Amino acid sequence: MLHLLLDWEYPHWMMMAGAILVALGFIGLAFHRNRNGANR
Repeated sequence: MLHLLLDWEYPHWMMMAGAILVALGFIGLAFHRNRNGANR
């Protein structure tokens, strides 16, 4: 039973980690663009 639960949880953790990394990437890109726009 525990093995079945771990098999179900693993993809969810991977999707959660992927979504967080994508969100952080977009936030970093937005800050980078804002910094470049303020300097010009």
